[in-house]
Amino acid sequence: MRFGMRWGVGYLLVLTCFQLASCQEPRKDRPAEVLLREYFLVKLKGTRIGTYSRIIQRTPSGQIESNISFDISVKRFNQALSVTRHLVIQENEAGQIDSFEMRLSQSADPIVIRGSRTNGNFRVTQTGAGPRVQNTSVIPPDLLGPWKTELKQRSLGFAEGTQYRITVLNPTAIDALFESYEIKLTGKRKFVLGNQETEVAVMRANTIPAGAEELTFLSNEGNILYQEVAGYSMERSDEPTSRANYSSSEVIDLLLVKPEGRLENPRFRFEAEFSVTSDQGAPSIEASPYQTVKVDGKTLAVRIKVPEPTGKITFAAQDPYVQPDFYITSKDPNIVRLARAAVGNEKDPWKQVEILSRWVYTSVKKKDSSVGYATASEVARDLTGDCTEHSVLFAALARSLGIPTRIVTGLVYLDSAAGSAMIFHQWVEVRFATWIPVDPTFGLARADAGRIVIAPVSSASQAEMKRAERAIIEWCNGVRVKVISE
Repeated sequence: MRFGMRWGVGYLLVLTCFQLASCQEPRKDRPAEVLLREYFLVKLKGTRIGTYSRIIQRTPSGQIESNISFDISVKRFNQALSVTRHLVIQENEAGQIDSFEMRLSQSADPIVIRGSRTNGNFRVTQTGAGPRVQNTSVIPPDLLGPWKTELKQRSLGFAEGTQYRITVLNPTAIDALFESYEIKLTGKRKFVLGNQETEVAVMRANTIPAGAEELTFLSNEGNILYQEVAGYSMERSDEPTSRANYSSSEVIDLLLVKPEGRLENPRFRFEAEFSVTSDQGAPSIEASPYQTVKVDGKTLAVRIKVPEPTGKITFAAQDPYVQPDFYITSKDPNIVRLARAAVGNEKDPWKQVEILSRWVYTSVKKKDSSVGYATASEVARDLTGDCTEHSVLFAALARSLGIPTRIVTGLVYLDSAAGSAMIFHQWVEVRFATWIPVDPTFGLARADAGRIVIAPVSSASQAEMKRAERAIIEWCNGVRVKVISE
């Protein structure tokens, strides 16, 4: 599990949309042989924000147990946020994972994801944050437990040119349990840890399909000394230092993109143009009907032109954009009731969109940034949250009326007393003749062009959200935005 930091980082990257809190400490109820114990300081763009630890031990029964914890403290708009996850993995001596348990709270209700091996499958159950969910996932043939993966990597060595692939367990989503990486050792370099300079092996890892590169520095013994991905880093430390108190940082200040130039009247314009560059190469971006992209080397020319709502709504009976999914619980009786009450006797679909966007904006009164990524049912019950809660609630209300919707993640342009900024945001698209952006966080139907679509998702499943997070990771790695149309 050399790449465990990513399952904590992914959600923090979009704290304008996703928050987490509360977990458990590693189990201490029985003696065990400690095989590996390591602690790290976690930083975002050089600012310390938390800790990461990994403890692998052999229990008296002979099983290998890995305890992996990720603990971050930040602020968002001056509200304290605690991002903590705890994962326990049980593997046998052959390296097969027998069971796992992850505890997290990405919404008002704590979530527990448990999985156990049955022949060649994992039977997985998720409780909390809505109804109980079960799933069966086929175990990849190359999947190994954390300890066996550690031993395999050490046996392969760290000589320049060494290449291989590994598959690891990453149960942040019940329907996307596994991640594969291409690993390449690219040579040696000098690295300063604390006050001491040492020679390290340089290891580069890319997720499959390719995503943001993860850079790791290893000691001659194979211990991780430093790791970074998309502006986040982990630096090896001792336990007392790792568990020391640290001040909370304003995550918006660390994650926002300061654009060059100014977009006048951003909420009232339907055409805009941006230039996006990155030292790492042009970041990936997905197609959108109202967003055209031209790639020129490391630069993206992004043009936004939001269409008028025209045409009729048409869809097949099994159209995924009108079906309920994990977060967009459009068949919940309370969702159906609220949608009908909000639109009343209005039959025109676009007018229904306008009514629902405004209704969500005014009804979610407590704009609470400490609320995590909740299901639409939870939001309808509590009427609390930020852009993710506004989006899933609107999408569910609209789908309950037969209006096709999909969730979108990207950057939105904002003006403030401190100047202009583009922050990570989530909104919704509705489909008429084409997809049209709607932003219930701002109470907008036919949302403005002051936004860049990074990743629309076909459904609000956990797997789709994880895919969107992976795309966003690339946009946090030294991306610069210039406003072309002012």
